[in-house]
Amino acid sequence: MSASIEEVEQAYSELAEAWRPENYQNLPRFKRKAELKLEEINDAYKRIRSYLLLKASGENQKVFDLPANPSPEPVAEPQPNEGKEPKKISTSSQRKIRMMGMITVAAALGVLMLYLISNHPRTTTPQPQTIAAEKQKPAQDGASASPQAAADHLKKESKSNSAKTFSAEKQTLSAKKATQKINPQKRPDYDSLLTQEALSRYNRDPVRVKSIQNGLITVGYNPGPIDGVIGPLTTRALKQFAKDRGRLIADGDFFTTDLTGGILVFGEVSAKHPDWDQIISSKDFAYWLNNQAVMSAGQIKKLKKFATARQIIEMLDLYKSDKKTP
Repeated sequence: MSASIEEVEQAYSELAEAWRPENYQNLPRFKRKAELKLEEINDAYKRIRSYLLLKASGENQKVFDLPANPSPEPVAEPQPNEGKEPKKISTSSQRKIRMMGMITVAAALGVLMLYLISNHPRTTTPQPQTIAAEKQKPAQDGASASPQAAADHLKKESKSNSAKTFSAEKQTLSAKKATQKINPQKRPDYDSLLTQEALSRYNRDPVRVKSIQNGLITVGYNPGPIDGVIGPLTTRALKQFAKDRGRLIADGDFFTTDLTGGILVFGEVSAKHPDWDQIISSKDFAYWLNNQAVMSAGQIKKLKKFATARQIIEMLDLYKSDKKTP
């Protein structure tokens, strides 16, 4: 109540800048909240300023108080019900209806699954015993076949069946190996890991986003205007950057736990060291980093996982200046 107009205007400018809807272009829900908040701030500013001006002029006028006897809001008269009142379904009846609906859906799904399973074509391989039995029939039907000849015949058939089974298993194994050679394990598409949800949280730091945009421009990508916001153009440039160089970051064991953070870090590093990809992929750099006398293996591993852009820039500066004497 004792504030001056200058103090009120300073507070108003700070709050209006903090709740400016343009700060939340990529966050529709926060943008709507900022618009409502800014309306409240503008209304409060007008009331407080009017109060201070009236107070300075000596007039006594209430700005904030509500009227003593506010007029009661009109109450809508109840409309007469025409005809009979609609029947209300009890809670227990609603539960029974829902339960019956769920049971009906489950039964329909079960019938559908049984239909699919029954119509699925099955490939059955003839069993050795069935083959032997079928081949024994002509021998048993002939009256001149002796028991010794039948036993010899069964031995030959069992040997041939075992040989066929062994050759079939061998062919299956060779086919699996050939399939594995033809279809090697594919690496992930690094650009698909950069989702809008993963990038939107970095809009809280516009200064860093501007550094990332400058780095992308330095290495030949177009992030659009340098406005400190990861919009559609910057997102597209980052995805192309990840597609071209994400595998290099993963192979070098940099930021494998959070590739989104790694892409943004090396995008920012590009402004100072455009040749960072050639450096970290070289054997000399790996040897230099692993033989640092002041750092243990655990510290080097932690540095690769969680280093900031500033730390990586300083590390590359040190390597370039003194790479022959680690």
